[in-house]
Amino acid sequence: MPVKTVALGTSFCLKKAYFMLMADNLPGSHTPYRLTATSQSLHDLLAYVVVPFTFRLLSEYSPRVGGGVDVDRLVDEVWSEVRGDVERYSNVNINYRDLRKTLVSMMRGYAAVVMWLVKYGGFSGDGILVFPERMIVSRPVSDVLAAEELGDFLPVIGVPDVVLVDRSSRRAAVIDWKMAGAGSGNELHYVQLLLYQHILGRLFGDVYAFLVYTTERRGTTKVVSIGRNVNLKEFGVSYDYREVSDRLERARYVAQLLYGLAFCKGMLRVAVGLNKSRGLGIRVFNPERGVGKRNYPCNYCPYKTLCRYRFSRKGELDEEIARLRRGFNKMYRIAVEKKSEEYKNLIDFGACVDFDQMVFKSPRVVELVKWFGREPRPLSDDVMRYSLGRTTVYVFGGDDPLRGSQQRGVFSPILFGRYEDDEVELRSVGGRSQLTAYVRMVSPVFSVRWLPLYMYYRIRPGDRLFQNVKVCKGEVPMNIELRAIAAVENSLVKMVEKGEDLHRWWSSFIKDLVLTAVDEYG
Repeated sequence: MPVKTVALGTSFCLKKAYFMLMADNLPGSHTPYRLTATSQSLHDLLAYVVVPFTFRLLSEYSPRVGGGVDVDRLVDEVWSEVRGDVERYSNVNINYRDLRKTLVSMMRGYAAVVMWLVKYGGFSGDGILVFPERMIVSRPVSDVLAAEELGDFLPVIGVPDVVLVDRSSRRAAVIDWKMAGAGSGNELHYVQLLLYQHILGRLFGDVYAFLVYTTERRGTTKVVSIGRNVNLKEFGVSYDYREVSDRLERARYVAQLLYGLAFCKGMLRVAVGLNKSRGLGIRVFNPERGVGKRNYPCNYCPYKTLCRYRFSRKGELDEEIARLRRGFNKMYRIAVEKKSEEYKNLIDFGACVDFDQMVFKSPRVVELVKWFGREPRPLSDDVMRYSLGRTTVYVFGGDDPLRGSQQRGVFSPILFGRYEDDEVELRSVGGRSQLTAYVRMVSPVFSVRWLPLYMYYRIRPGDRLFQNVKVCKGEVPMNIELRAIAAVENSLVKMVEKGEDLHRWWSSFIKDLVLTAVDEYG
């Protein structure tokens, strides 16, 4: 389950988070709505420049001498360095001239955070690892009945904008960019970052959390720290502090309730009961009654009509529509069970192979090298276990503090891509046997994950991160079933709401399609 879905249900409305989860129509990670083309371009550009920017910043900043750095100059230098690769390999059109003002504003806040971490936060300048757009997976560590922490039995997946890790001190910092003002109404941002901080806390003893806000028009910068009051005044940026740790217990219950709602709408009554017994403050707005009917937020919610239909009481719907709703609910349950199973088996840790070295041949291809002390036969077990098939694989770094493990309940691959048996080659080199294989980027859509790591490799090719790597077979969870069911149901709900009898034939088609599919599933 995406971290931002749980954050939305915790900070705003449980039902809205549920609809977004079912329709796979989540808002962008930086705003409570989908990103515009400009915002998406800026988001990707930040991922591409943050790695070389960080190392240039660290090479110029000295905590003993103090003072600041010329962020404008550094940003321009970094863009000149990465421009060729970004324009060739990324999947978005980036107009640097239009985005530069906002980019510099963001990086000014980020630079202040990095300098504070080095001077006061226990980070060593030469031991920092920079991971933009790094996928982090939290999954069950035990049976739900034996779990010590509520919510830990549910898989949660998140992709923070930047994670900084200091190898020597075992500290980490998570940073998210926000294209918005840093005023009130940002509860969703705070809770989302709190959940990232909590997940990373299983791997590191100390985790800092920061939100870097900027506005496109004014270009003002403000940094908000979560859970710790950090003074950034000497680094020339406005700062603030939020304490939201009390939302963590609510978030654990919300994660369970969101999953339960897919199987039983009676979980809403459970949420109300939890509010009364534990005072969790979980909000469930109703467009037909109470605050939701009179005013904000239901009047402005894009799911208002769907919410009224899905959670109507028995007898409030036409008999035929009620029967269709039961059919849709059954299909949702089947699709959610399948999706949950895919996430549970996201990575097959029983089908992993080890390589001595990982080398970027291009921003889209990595070569994996395995050395054998003797010359094994081509069909020996030592060689054949590298025959993984034509499959998706996840690559885990060597000396990577963020790597995690099954035992800790958190893991984080550095890459995923396509592995093919017909590219595996065994040859003799200097009296030893060398096995090589390749992992390729599946689609340009994933360039925002590949390019930043490629840039890190280009700066530090000998880093221990790229040695003794592990490659595991895995799955790429698909959301086709949920999207298809949601699209059909939404069309039906809109026609029923408008009372369009002219479309009776379309309604009949949908009805037959759904009921046939229900019978097919059994």
